[in-house]
Amino acid sequence: MRELEELLASLPVAGAALAADLLVLQFAVVYGGWHYLIAACAGFVVGATVNYALAIRFVFRFRRLQSVHGEFIVFVLVGVAGLALNAALMAFAVEVLHRHYLFGKALAAATTFLFNFEARRRLLFRPGARHVD
Repeated sequence: MRELEELLASLPVAGAALAADLLVLQFAVVYGGWHYLIAACAGFVVGATVNYALAIRFVFRFRRLQSVHGEFIVFVLVGVAGLALNAALMAFAVEVLHRHYLFGKALAAATTFLFNFEARRRLLFRPGARHVD
């Protein structure tokens, strides 16, 4: 039950992170002339930072690691795996399916959200860890 509560609580957090991600992606491509995959990486980093800040505040009540720095490092490492998944799915959508990069981003965002949520929950925020008020 707690996992469903956390999943539902993470939706607006992920929405805010995705908004930050998309803002950077679109701005970098349209106004900066960046390649869509480079822009997607920049957006993903911004989105992951927003996600961490909001997730530890509003979503997860249990924390496995005592060190916030260690926790952030693991959070980022999961994000790096998510970034690889994000880039692969975007490249597949654009290069193989010949779809617009924003279509690829939608596909990648949904898949990456589920991957990141479950990996981070299992590694960092699973019950049995210390409780945070």
